[in-house]
Amino acid sequence: MEEYKKTKKILKGIVIGVAFGTLLVWPVFLEFENYGIKHNISVLSGGHGGDWLQFWGSYIGIIFSGLLALFISFRENKNNFVREKNNRTIGFYVADLREISYGLVPLEVDKGFISFYSQQLELSKEDVERLQLMFFSFDGKRYQMKEIPTIGKIVGRMPAGRRKIFEPIVREIDSNLLTLIQFDPNFFRNDEDQKKGGTDEASLRESKQFLGFLITAVKGIVHLNNEISLELLKYSTLD
Repeated sequence: MEEYKKTKKILKGIVIGVAFGTLLVWPVFLEFENYGIKHNISVLSGGHGGDWLQFWGSYIGIIFSGLLALFISFRENKNNFVREKNNRTIGFYVADLREISYGLVPLEVDKGFISFYSQQLELSKEDVERLQLMFFSFDGKRYQMKEIPTIGKIVGRMPAGRRKIFEPIVREIDSNLLTLIQFDPNFFRNDEDQKKGGTDEASLRESKQFLGFLITAVKGIVHLNNEISLELLKYSTLD
């Protein structure tokens, strides 16, 4: 691609150089009294030397008109290329935004989710298992994070200027969810033990840490969803 651009630039310079070189050299030939074109035109016109001025004026007009048309053509082609390239880039970007938006649907939570869990002091073993499965799938052997890895790949292929909007958000979500899945539900009291009353300091400590990562991850998902919606709204005129 770089080689093509260099070749194109060289050819363009040659064409312009030849054109202007012709304009500079041509008058020399015209001015030769005995052998130049001026002399020949005068002879062919029956000795009317003034006719060469008419020819010269027409010639200059044609040359400049041709150069102007060539310049306009080059400029228009370049503008069209840049415009089409930008439109294609924006089209790909909007498609990526929509794909991310669809990918976030399975991770959406109720509006009261953050408020509810911000007030919880202790989670049960069953709570932790259920919350982990909101963001991870389990095939019987290992956990697999839902959607976020795919979203990370989509963000990674975006243009640098737009990628920097989403990359930090996705990275933070990924980090918090990976920490979330490290918690062992067996460290928490089950529902039956909680119903018996009392407190368990270890379970309370684990619950506080788990809820901190959970709420931060969910806030990140909400933030990402809002940013995607704003970007889609910005480019909604393309539909």
